[in-house]
Amino acid sequence: MRHFDREPDNRRVSGRNIGAMPHESTASSPRGTIVLSNRVGRALRKQAAAVWDSAVIDCCGEFQAGDLVNVTFRGADGGQFAIAIGLAEIDAAALRARLSMRSGTDASPDNVALIAEKNLTLLWPR
Repeated sequence: MRHFDREPDNRRVSGRNIGAMPHESTASSPRGTIVLSNRVGRALRKQAAAVWDSAVIDCCGEFQAGDLVNVTFRGADGGQFAIAIGLAEIDAAALRARLSMRSGTDASPDNVALIAEKNLTLLWPR
C-alpha cells in the first residue's frame, strides 16, 4: 500500500495542540496579541510564568477578559517571536489604557497579572 492510499491517522495531534487548558472546549482562534519586552520574553521561553502588565510593550486585537491571546516578544533586532498562548485576564482596552498611563508619566500604575501561569501554554515547551 502506498502512503497516500492509507486512511488518515486520527491519533495525530496538530502543531497547535495546547494541552488541557480551561478554554480547550470552547477555544477558537486567538483574539489578540500581547507583545512583551525582549528580556521578559526570552525568560518566558525557558519557563512558564504569569505575564504581568509591566512586561508588556504593545498589544493588538480586540480581546476581552477570558479570550485566548497570542503571547509574543520583541527581539533586540526588532523581530517578533511567538512563544505562548493564554487566557487574558483583562481586556485590550484596559491594557491599552494602562500602557498609555505608563508612557505618559513616570508614575506607573499597580502591576496587574494579564495571564495567570496556570492559563499560559508555551508553544515549544522544553
